[in-house]
Amino acid sequence: MKFFSTLILVVLLFSSNLFAQEAGIFDVTGRPVRMSQDGNLVISWLVPDAGCNLWSENGGEIFLGNGDAWAVTNEGVVVGSFFNPDFTVDGQPVRTAGLWQDGVWTWFGEIPGVPATDPMNYTEGLALSASGEAACGMAWMSSWEVQAYIWTASTGIVLLPDMGSGSKAMAISDDGLTVGGWIQTEMGSWLPAVWNISETTTYQIMDMTGYGEDGQVCAMNNSGTIYVGSLDWFGMMWNETEKIQITEMGYNDAALDISEDTTVVGGSGLASEAFIWNQEFGYKVLKDYCTELGIDVSAYENFGNATCISDDANCVAGWNFFGGFFIRFKDVTVPNNIENEIVTENINIYPNPANDIIHITSDFNSEIVNIELFDITGKSILVSNNSISKNSTEISINLPQNIEAGIYQIRLTTSKNSVTKKIIIN
Repeated sequence: MKFFSTLILVVLLFSSNLFAQEAGIFDVTGRPVRMSQDGNLVISWLVPDAGCNLWSENGGEIFLGNGDAWAVTNEGVVVGSFFNPDFTVDGQPVRTAGLWQDGVWTWFGEIPGVPATDPMNYTEGLALSASGEAACGMAWMSSWEVQAYIWTASTGIVLLPDMGSGSKAMAISDDGLTVGGWIQTEMGSWLPAVWNISETTTYQIMDMTGYGEDGQVCAMNNSGTIYVGSLDWFGMMWNETEKIQITEMGYNDAALDISEDTTVVGGSGLASEAFIWNQEFGYKVLKDYCTELGIDVSAYENFGNATCISDDANCVAGWNFFGGFFIRFKDVTVPNNIENEIVTENINIYPNPANDIIHITSDFNSEIVNIELFDITGKSILVSNNSISKNSTEISINLPQNIEAGIYQIRLTTSKNSVTKKIIIN
């Protein structure tokens, strides 16, 4: 039986027209963890341990592979970790940090003097600057401790100073010069920390007066001057001179992201409920806030965690046991000379799962000029320059004889666009 799938291509057309985005709630597969600053792209984890997607309201979902993804720019550059065929332990690909763009992962490189001891743990990419030119995360040391790092294309991975017992970098400013996360003490406590990146990088521990000894910085504003996270199980917001307690429960609460007007979202562990907070209206349960704005959320029991918010505070995403959600609070019109035009094409790929051959037909209005197959690490397995002309001509592709069973991505490139689809090979 043929496997019929409708692929949606999102074409970015530069024009003077306006594009309307309506308020409402949208289901997202998996667990959203971060969104682009403009709120148009969302990183979502597929559970359990099934990889991750790049989601958009109009473009659907793109499978990013079986690693992790943690952040995405407005242009669709993703930071995360992937199983790297060019870096192995005992013949097994090692999970390494890198950038994903246009269907391909590119790794950050090795850390001098730090070998990989386990295929699952080497480096993880956890945050990305607005330009995609700087990233941060954590590296696994041979002692099984972790250490925060910053990466740029010119420097590669540079380990950040800590107290000698471990650290993790989870947030980065737009200019890549401020990084936030935690530093571990000899006693095992996590201290919320901010690194100021320079030739002599230093770190600062956030004010913990009146609280216990555990905390972390989870996110920061674009300029790297305001931070949110947790402290002694409370959701918190800091700058260099003061701190604000956001949640009252004090049981596994965390402030997880912040907008440019200092609206904060997160989750309350005791109530198992997402929240939204700003200085104007204070703390509100996210579901109640949606109801106040006229958004029908009656089909949802609650919103366990709100993990990310757009710069303009109009979009929030997160997850609960029912799956992922994306909320837009108000209708907006995008006036910045970009219109999202949705072009729907019928693509027939069969059989799926496949064994030794796949067949592709379409009703493209433009010719398919290239077909490429990638494994879950982003490595190109097969390239076919055979073309499918207009009016649905069929083409058959023989798979490599030694291809391993698993999940793959097939990218179809036309004279106007490219689209990627997941297929399974037995």
